[in-house]
Amino acid sequence: MKELWEVPSGRIEAGKVIYTMGYPLTAKEYGGAWIYGSKDNTVSLGFVTGLDYSDPRLDPQHVLQAFKEHPLWRACSAEAR
Repeated sequence: MKELWEVPSGRIEAGKVIYTMGYPLTAKEYGGAWIYGSKDNTVSLGFVTGLDYSDPRLDPQHVLQAFKEHPLWRACSAEAR
């Protein structure tokens, strides 16, 4: 899943790439999230997980929403909310 956000100027520079190998998943799932800084104060925020997770209650959309509560993302988007 991916979301595109417009954030305040200066929050993240174009070309900045942040990966979160595994976070916000548990040790039982495979995947992670990313934040890509783009031009015009646009940020790509996304999350990917392997489809072999064993917990049938795992909701990738919910995991992405939970990731947006991480301090790293909040620092990038503080005034965009």
